[in-house]
Amino acid sequence: MSDFFVTIGSWLGAISFFATVILGIVLIAGKLLKKQFQKPKKAFFISLAGLGLSVLLVFISFLVYDNNESDSEPSKQTSAQNHNKEKDTSNSEKPITKEQYQNIKIGMTNNEVEKILGKVAKDSVLDLGSKYEWQYSTKDVGLAYIDFDKKTNKVVEKSEIGVLSDGSTTVTDKNGTRNNDSLNSSNDETEKISNRKDEIQSTIENIINKDFMFDTSLKKFELNENMGTNNPNDYVALIYLSYDQIHSVKTTKKWIYKYTSHLAATLAKKEPDITSLSIFWETPRFKKDWNTAKFNLTRQGDNFYFDSENYDESVFK
Repeated sequence: MSDFFVTIGSWLGAISFFATVILGIVLIAGKLLKKQFQKPKKAFFISLAGLGLSVLLVFISFLVYDNNESDSEPSKQTSAQNHNKEKDTSNSEKPITKEQYQNIKIGMTNNEVEKILGKVAKDSVLDLGSKYEWQYSTKDVGLAYIDFDKKTNKVVEKSEIGVLSDGSTTVTDKNGTRNNDSLNSSNDETEKISNRKDEIQSTIENIINKDFMFDTSLKKFELNENMGTNNPNDYVALIYLSYDQIHSVKTTKKWIYKYTSHLAATLAKKEPDITSLSIFWETPRFKKDWNTAKFNLTRQGDNFYFDSENYDESVFK
């Protein structure tokens, strides 16, 4: 509707302008030909008024057009923001508790698990061939894995890292629960993991020091045997990083993602026995919390691929 008024106003302004110009030409020509008008002053004021009216109409037309443009732009921006917000919300997941994990029993259906742990995020579902896996996390960055049989949709195995206690690693299936002590049945195995932890930690620190342009620090590193594979030499790495550079929220989010991708790509080449990565970020400028940004990645061949990426919506709006 506003476009209609803009068009009418523009045409009226143009017509008025050209009528004024023609009248002015007639006045000038009459004077040059020494023809006298009966009311020359009246014609002059009519010409002046016509010129003023044309300028006013054109000005109003452009003013309405500019307002129409400025009003339409925020609506597009708001639509985009709402779309992004809906996208972020769909990928968010509510942290689970130790008690909730303990209530999960072998043989439960996926519907029963969902009632206890909540709906799993779409990017936290993994296809494991004859099984599929739901991944959850706790507020203290513990990780829980619930495996279902594809045919029956029932739990066949559950495992956790840091859910039951700090540093705990257990697997539960139809044969019972095995803890970290039983998995690492010998001192030699424990020493082996400890040595690999030191080696991989050194690799991570070198990547940060050499490749990361902005201030980033490794705050914590954990290495555990990956109980989701049949190879005892496969590991799960939990990396806790702090983005210490003073940047805006938008720039901070961009570089956190870039550094996560680069770190994962480099570890894929240098540390082939890491088959699963969980990378946690805190941003001291905005929020000291390991759940500020969280990424889960799984190795496929020679590369790591993102299983999930989650950002704290109170920081990254």
